[in-house]
Amino acid sequence: MTSVGGMFGGVSRRSLRALSAELDQKVNGQSAATASAISTDVFFVLQTIDSSIGLRRALTDPARDQEIKTSLVKDLFANQISSSSLSLLEKAVTLKWSTPGEFADAVEQIAVE
Repeated sequence: MTSVGGMFGGVSRRSLRALSAELDQKVNGQSAATASAISTDVFFVLQTIDSSIGLRRALTDPARDQEIKTSLVKDLFANQISSSSLSLLEKAVTLKWSTPGEFADAVEQIAVE
């Protein structure tokens, strides 16, 4: 695995750093089971966003209001993942990404971390 942001463009690299910091806050002091549950949730979300370029575009469109993007995440995943995982993904969609593909790559990297 490359260092955080090593494979991303400038905008996405900054967003990945912010997302990694958010993940650190969520798992710092938590059990390994909690961290594993977040990872499982994020991998589940990754499968969904990997299956739809339209969804990736909707979640990363800089012209789309952040509230709309976070509402979309809630509508799709609130009943399927933990609140910690959901808030992590809400943070992800409020950040700027160079491409929808880099957004998906960042979600994968967060799941691995």
